[in-house]
Amino acid sequence: MLIENRVVQMVSESQFTSNFNLCFKGFNLTGALLALAAIRSGMKVVIVVEQPLSWKFDPEIVALYPLRFRKMFQSIRSIRYFENISSLFPSLIYPQRILVVSEKRKFHSKAATIIDFFLKRDRDIASLPVNFTKYPSFQILKNQFLNGLLVQEFRFDRNMAIIEILRMCKKSGAVIVSDFSALKYTVGEKSVFTCLSAHREQRELKIENFRLGFSNNIRIETEDFKITSIVRETNTHLYFLKKGECKQDDFVNHVLTILRSLGIESPERYKTEIFSIFNQLEKINVSETNNRYQLYDSDIHEIVKKCRQGEMNISNALGKNIQLNRMIKSLKNNRLDGNSFRKLQTECDEKFDLAKQTGIEYECFSYYFYRYRQAIDDFIESAYQKINSHRSDPQRLWETVEQEFKDEIEVELFS
Repeated sequence: MLIENRVVQMVSESQFTSNFNLCFKGFNLTGALLALAAIRSGMKVVIVVEQPLSWKFDPEIVALYPLRFRKMFQSIRSIRYFENISSLFPSLIYPQRILVVSEKRKFHSKAATIIDFFLKRDRDIASLPVNFTKYPSFQILKNQFLNGLLVQEFRFDRNMAIIEILRMCKKSGAVIVSDFSALKYTVGEKSVFTCLSAHREQRELKIENFRLGFSNNIRIETEDFKITSIVRETNTHLYFLKKGECKQDDFVNHVLTILRSLGIESPERYKTEIFSIFNQLEKINVSETNNRYQLYDSDIHEIVKKCRQGEMNISNALGKNIQLNRMIKSLKNNRLDGNSFRKLQTECDEKFDLAKQTGIEYECFSYYFYRYRQAIDDFIESAYQKINSHRSDPQRLWETVEQEFKDEIEVELFS
């Protein structure tokens, strides 16, 4: 049963009898980690977040593989940090074999082997150079790129990870509300930090009814920008990240050339969207240098820097260290290797054997398993309880179970 404005504000007066040390207005991944660290440091934290929560399944590709030796240790640091925080939500990260291409640069097997050694990658997830002329599905790329490199990267469900940490904050004593006006007399102005999104939707170019000519997602590296793709249903989504300074017209023309090399017909029809993406990338670079009371989200490769900046700003404002690094080190390391993912896959298969009599397809069940792993037994039990009323429509059956779970979590958080 859907919630209809009945959980607008369910905070008793007793929750506001004393001041809070820290308030997060809005919630992103950076803010979520900082909030959890602050709570574990003994602070009283309140989180103001819009209702309903952002449950949208919008997975992103986390690209951490270093393409140059001088980026090696930065990548290792980011991977280890990601492994630590992923122990908070281990099933929300899934391996993806990505094709990496770089303009004016050729990948060599010896270099890839050395990088894999430092990254401690097993043989079954080792990187592999690809000669485009030898594979028909890749030949469309041969005119723009010298060759490619198949590497293991990761798919990450950021929205669900934020909700999982929000639940941890609640269980650890945080107060969660949806109305900031209720807090105006309980939180000092210097204790309020606003969490801003990573602007992913504004850096996205959606190519409808188009799939790449090969099964892998792609990561494209140029001197000025990076593009990563992810396919959802029949559409390909391209996400942009600016790396260097370039003029708007140069950026647009360069992107159009890249789109042609991917086999996208008449790319000029996307000119308006590409101009908008450029302006948004410029806006992000400027805005993130200004307000120390704003916590910026970012792609995972920069999450270490964003968290440290946020920790410093919060600690300076409060006069007390929130000990983020101590919390991160206390987390159990979740190795992002082949063995860990095989264990998850085996567990998914076992749970599917229990659920398949409801009529659900394996691919669909995998979505529910990886997104709601901790509650998957409850999902299966609830599906069987409702099976008689949805026997002819298993998709709707599981959507009903999912919505009931979301409703329960909203009540849990805002009560």
